[in-house]
Amino acid sequence: DDPVDFAGHNIDLRIGYGVLSYPELVTVPIVHDRVTPLCSPEFLARSRLHQGDLASVGDEDLIHTNWGARFASHPTWADWFRAAGAERRPEIELGHTTMMSSLAIDFAVSGRGIALGQLLLARDELADGRLVAPFAPSLPLGYAYCAVYPHARANKRVVTAFLDWIKGSL
Repeated sequence: DDPVDFAGHNIDLRIGYGVLSYPELVTVPIVHDRVTPLCSPEFLARSRLHQGDLASVGDEDLIHTNWGARFASHPTWADWFRAAGAERRPEIELGHTTMMSSLAIDFAVSGRGIALGQLLLARDELADGRLVAPFAPSLPLGYAYCAVYPHARANKRVVTAFLDWIKGSL
């Protein structure tokens, strides 16, 4: 939890969402994730969903992530529908709600509905076919994931190697 005592705990680097409250430290954006509708192929086959037909998406099939006030910058299903050209406010209470992006993806993999899932978190599931993305568009998260570290550690080999590695793996 913030604030992190880098010096007191001998911490080289911290990764977090958004520009964290450390103006005295170096902040480096790493990746800006996106969200898009994701569901299992089995759910797609047995449901009323028709690729490209937004009207076929029922409120009861939506998996919502309640990121909380701190992460209010994350897109909602209403944001996604608006971006897709449909002014629609889903009735959240009819669908499923979780407090974590990873659980929303797990729900989608298990066939419980369609999640507005983070692409980075779901990349293995998409690659091996456990999830599909039946609709476009995708929306960016409000902020990038960033690395934060003290200026004194900027040239430390483990810090530079880690930053190179993580940027190259995303």
